[in-house]
Amino acid sequence: MCPYAFSYKSDTYEPNLKVKKYIKEISDLEYDLHPRKLSTQVLNSDDIDKLLLCPREPEPNHHDSKRKLLEACRHLNDSINKLKVTVVRACGEAARGLALHRSMLQAAPRPAGATSYALSVHTMQSQRDVLNKLNSDEAMSREEFLKNMNYAVTAVNNSAECAAQAAYLISVSDQDKSIGLNGPVDVGKLHNAVHAVEDTCISIITTNDDIQIAEEKKVLKSQVKDLEGSMRDAIEKTKEGELKNMLKECTKDLLDSHQRLDNEQDLGNKDKLISRVADLMHDVSNVSSLLEHPDLVPVATNISADTQKHVDEIVKNSLTLLSNTEDLVKQVKAAPEEPETMKWVMFNKRKDVLDAFENLLRSVKFDLASKWLSKPMCKPDVKTKGQEAVRNLMEVANKVAEDLPGSDKEDMRNLLMETEQLLKDCSQKYDQEQYSVLLERVRELKKGVSRGVVSKLVQDFMQAEEPLADLDLIVDYEKDESKRKFMLEKKIAELLAQLGRTELLAPMLVKAAQERIERPDDKAVIENYKSLLAKYAESMSKIRDLCDQSVDPMEFVQTAGETIERMREESTHNDPQHNAHKSAAITKLANRVIHVGLSSSTARRDPELQRALGAAQQQLAAAAPAPGARASRLPDFNDTTARILQATEEVESLLCGETIFKQQPAQDQPIFVSIH
Repeated sequence: MCPYAFSYKSDTYEPNLKVKKYIKEISDLEYDLHPRKLSTQVLNSDDIDKLLLCPREPEPNHHDSKRKLLEACRHLNDSINKLKVTVVRACGEAARGLALHRSMLQAAPRPAGATSYALSVHTMQSQRDVLNKLNSDEAMSREEFLKNMNYAVTAVNNSAECAAQAAYLISVSDQDKSIGLNGPVDVGKLHNAVHAVEDTCISIITTNDDIQIAEEKKVLKSQVKDLEGSMRDAIEKTKEGELKNMLKECTKDLLDSHQRLDNEQDLGNKDKLISRVADLMHDVSNVSSLLEHPDLVPVATNISADTQKHVDEIVKNSLTLLSNTEDLVKQVKAAPEEPETMKWVMFNKRKDVLDAFENLLRSVKFDLASKWLSKPMCKPDVKTKGQEAVRNLMEVANKVAEDLPGSDKEDMRNLLMETEQLLKDCSQKYDQEQYSVLLERVRELKKGVSRGVVSKLVQDFMQAEEPLADLDLIVDYEKDESKRKFMLEKKIAELLAQLGRTELLAPMLVKAAQERIERPDDKAVIENYKSLLAKYAESMSKIRDLCDQSVDPMEFVQTAGETIERMREESTHNDPQHNAHKSAAITKLANRVIHVGLSSSTARRDPELQRALGAAQQQLAAAAPAPGARASRLPDFNDTTARILQATEEVESLLCGETIFKQQPAQDQPIFVSIH
């Protein structure tokens, strides 16, 4: 970030000075955080007192070191944002903010603030109204649109912070249940209060004006009161023990020394006044040193498998939300500058942002639902939040059900109806059996939503076929020029619907398609058309790679196999154009299945599995039509797709581990030998 800041140097003195200041601050903090380097700072008396009271070197993983570095990065980011204007600046500002929060999530689970679990969830819910504006088709000026985009990015960043906080609170819940209810100690607020008191004390010492000293004492009284409130909050959130006693003692000493200073009426006696202020500063220094205590903010240790799985799910969903938002910002940045007005419906990545947000909110709120159902006789506030979490899950499931095919959609609707009735019954009276059934239905609903998302991903992949892919069929089968032009216009409309809002290649691709129809034998025209299609395919491939990373490979492979089987059953009529579409789509999906299998963590760790998947890939290559084959001259549809489906099922069995019995047992595997 520092070299990036230097690249925006301008003639304005003050912003440049701030950038240099924050770069130096970041460099110093990075130097302190490095485990093999010692800080060589000039120490004053207060610094020496701190080191004597807390004699240890800075630790890279200390909660306060991370907080200071993140705060310095934010200051630098704000200074960079003031140096450049226009769309580039707005998108750059958004991208840097998202990257900053990505770094914060990669350090999870660590506290992102001092909020409780319930407040974190409530804050996330409040961001939904802002993000839902991404569905608006209202035309806005470019300036208004960019302002709207910044609101959405801020909502995403706030959601990521709340999710990071929720992940941290879940991770420490095994060792301290109260921290999720009350939240951790607000170390940042304490530091700010300490610095404010120290600055006012220095101001009192350095001034000789009695009137100003009296005013500073009034300010100091208010600041000490704020510091006292923060200290008492820290005492309340700290478990019984030595640290809590130290906090109480420091608070008492702080209030006593301030009371002595406040009672000092002889402002003309400078020596006595300075002595009182020095006593107060010493006690404030003790508070500051205590804020460095490693036990002030608990660190997760010995996390259970279920808890770790839940934390990982929240972090993964948060990173997906940030990635999708970064892609949306890139789309906005790449948009042409010609239109004076812009609409959110021009950018299809907004849907991915909204879906990722709902998935994140669902993963965070599921903990509240399971907590209530596991302990029905819990506190009223937990019961209310649990019921709200179940309703939220049902709302998400309703949205997912809209995109499901016939039988799956009906099953999801039935499950929703049963869950709704059980929720109504459980909310009215206590019945342990019904609570257990509802908990089971909630788990089924959560699993169904996850599977529905994977199914939607497969369907989107099937629909994202090459634009104008059947242009050759139009050339081969339709000889009437007027009909050819009508079909071309229809295909161009489909192309614009698919690409016009997201890809800058669309206008060029339309022009190339027109030339392809008008001059079917021109080699230069054909090459230009194929080149543009290849560029589009490459951009889509990058998006699919990101999708692959966000889903379970086994679920993707199973869903893809079911989709291929359903497509084969639907294609019973002898329609060359229809079968050409289906055959190409099935081949693409089967190739994707093998790609996902090879990319899975299981395959990366197992050379034998890699070889088996490679063999399945060769089997698919032999079954699929040649890449250069004309769409109108494809081989028998049923035979081709049957062999492709066989290769896909082979990948599924490999990932399931069903091929283990085909291997020969080794001498040191007695159980394996017995099974054989």
